[in-house]
Amino acid sequence: PEADMPFLVAGQSVYMFSPDGIVAAGTSLDENGVQDNEPSATEAPAEPAQEEVKKFIRWVNRGTATRPFNFEHLDHAYAEVLNKFIDAKDLDGARWYAERYLGL
Repeated sequence: PEADMPFLVAGQSVYMFSPDGIVAAGTSLDENGVQDNEPSATEAPAEPAQEEVKKFIRWVNRGTATRPFNFEHLDHAYAEVLNKFIDAKDLDGARWYAERYLGL
């Protein structure tokens, strides 16, 4: 099933867009037959990072995003992927990915 999924290459990482969300390439999509859709407390993004992603979404919604966003709290891998969308001028993709990070 992974062969039919769209993917994103960010630096040296590859992410697959699955029906359940974004997963790192090489991750089994059907581990144990059932996936838990509720994030655990350890997986929840930190509060400063969530606020920063909300600022990013507001910035993207203005439609003037032409330069990389300066992330200070967000995990480097997420920040890199979001800025790759900006570099590609894919503001809808950036908004979508940021909303998925927040769990919207």
